[in-house]
Amino acid sequence: MNKIIDTNVISGSKSTFVIDLVKSTEGNLFIELHQSINKTKEKVGLSKINPEVLSSIIAQLQEYHAIINVTKPIKHVHFDHSKSQKIIDYYFKSVTIGDIALLLNLKEKVIEQVLKSNGIVIYQKKIPKRRF
Repeated sequence: MNKIIDTNVISGSKSTFVIDLVKSTEGNLFIELHQSINKTKEKVGLSKINPEVLSSIIAQLQEYHAIINVTKPIKHVHFDHSKSQKIIDYYFKSVTIGDIALLLNLKEKVIEQVLKSNGIVIYQKKIPKRRF
């Protein structure tokens, strides 16, 4: 089973990215990149990046960044393993995502992304409507 070493969340105006540094069962390190659209609950995609091509990808992204010249600042949140584990522990103790967000001064979307990136299914606590 893969082990998440470090997690970073980058939130833009339209989407959120969760970047995980992962150690495989063989001991190899790689990066997982998760993207989700902020207005929907669905995850857009997952990319696993091999460290051999990481510097080339970073260089290409920096080149595109210089061309695009993004003027709107993005919010970058760094999570070490202990903070991610604290979120997971609270969730497994049946603390709601909203309450975890209040406790740790984070947005609910960030809490959801950390849980999803660790393979945890998020249950909605909605009472079903009666049909009769």
